[in-house]
Amino acid sequence: MDIGEQVASVTWARELKRLGVPLDTVWKWVQSGKGKKKKWEPMLEVPEGTTAGRILPAFTVAELGELLNGHREAFVKLYKGAMPRYSYDSATGKMQWVATAMGAEGASTVSLAVKNEANARASLLASVLVLEASRR
Repeated sequence: MDIGEQVASVTWARELKRLGVPLDTVWKWVQSGKGKKKKWEPMLEVPEGTTAGRILPAFTVAELGELLNGHREAFVKLYKGAMPRYSYDSATGKMQWVATAMGAEGASTVSLAVKNEANARASLLASVLVLEASRR
């Protein structure tokens, strides 16, 4: 499996950066090319001379698990502390990433509408950070 499928997407990297998540990751998204040929690639080592605006963190599943654990209280409140799971949706006949969310009516399963586990965890972490920020 391509490493790009095992780390959170560039979109989630930008969102987590905006929310103040520490950016120290093993993998980095590095933008290469110019104009219409720009593309983001996951890399272990950033090429010398790459400007900061062309680098984003590429959060792995493990790194996101550690980050979620660091926000345990809000994570348990929102998701009962349960990591996302890949589950069959009988309504659509498709597999999808879901999480158990806690609401006013109790626990319910919600679709995360993402393509991989790293994005699912990034989605949960973003929700947890927004909840924590709203309490300040």
